[in-house]
Amino acid sequence: MAKFSNEQTLRFDRESMEQATHSAIASYHASKYPTGVTVVDGTAGLGGDAMALVQRGPVIAIENDPSRIEFAKHNLSPRGVEVLQVDVAEYLANHQPDYVWLDPARRTPTGKRITKLADYLPSPLTLWKYLESCTLAGIKCSPMTSDDELLIVGERLEFVSFERECREAVVWHSSNPSTVEPGTFAVMLKEGLEPLILEQEETEGYSPMPGKYLYDCDPAAIRAHALGSFGLDALGDSPGYLTGDEVIDSPWLRRYDVLYAGPGDIKKTKVFLRQHGLRVFEVKQRGAGVDPQLLLRALKTEGTPCSLVAWKVGKSVRYALASLIDG
Repeated sequence: MAKFSNEQTLRFDRESMEQATHSAIASYHASKYPTGVTVVDGTAGLGGDAMALVQRGPVIAIENDPSRIEFAKHNLSPRGVEVLQVDVAEYLANHQPDYVWLDPARRTPTGKRITKLADYLPSPLTLWKYLESCTLAGIKCSPMTSDDELLIVGERLEFVSFERECREAVVWHSSNPSTVEPGTFAVMLKEGLEPLILEQEETEGYSPMPGKYLYDCDPAAIRAHALGSFGLDALGDSPGYLTGDEVIDSPWLRRYDVLYAGPGDIKKTKVFLRQHGLRVFEVKQRGAGVDPQLLLRALKTEGTPCSLVAWKVGKSVRYALASLIDG
């Protein structure tokens, strides 16, 4: 799916497009800043976030990579965005802007993902002395970076979900305590709809085996530890599966009817499949350590399609066969 509706008019290379923020997510970032204020986009790239920011007010875009400054100028100058090729730290030190957006590089030249703030380019830790006095500063980070580390550079941590994928962690900081509500949140974005926000709340209940229904949770809600408000039990020790006998209707959850549950035993599971005319078309797991393709081959049968869900209880693996009801 294209990240921008006007992609054919933009200039970019593969790497810059891969790292660019989807337009729907960029619009959410931009909505955080007051209308009419000047926002400094300190890491413009091809200009994805700046294109959204300029729709609510003036933008100064900074890009110091010679190969990308031409992309930024081509894509942003026609939109009235000033594009500067300067060092972002030097610019922040000399101008001390009130509103800043940063999307640091989080991959090495070989493509390896970076998870430590100190290794981001530029590092938010290095820039913090310039950001601390900002009225509002937003920093796009990797959701694989630890919560404790992310909260070093801001009071509000948001894990953002789009198209059933946790795309990013965003840290928001303000020198004014009333500007940013502190805490950790999951944010679900859908094009054309208002964002949904779920505050961090741990699940208290626990069940080693599923009840009538098994719920597969949105990845951002899992990452934000925000699954405690549904009144459901955590299923085993694999994060992101909830269970119960209650029907919970929520965009954060996909509900499955549990057809079978038992030990992680291929023979027993296959017997049930044959007896009930079922066929496994997908294997879902989180941290169970199973090989989905091997399981699909081992459980090959004919019949009505269903999902196999694998989870851990201690060191053992357990299976459920389930049918998606909604979500």
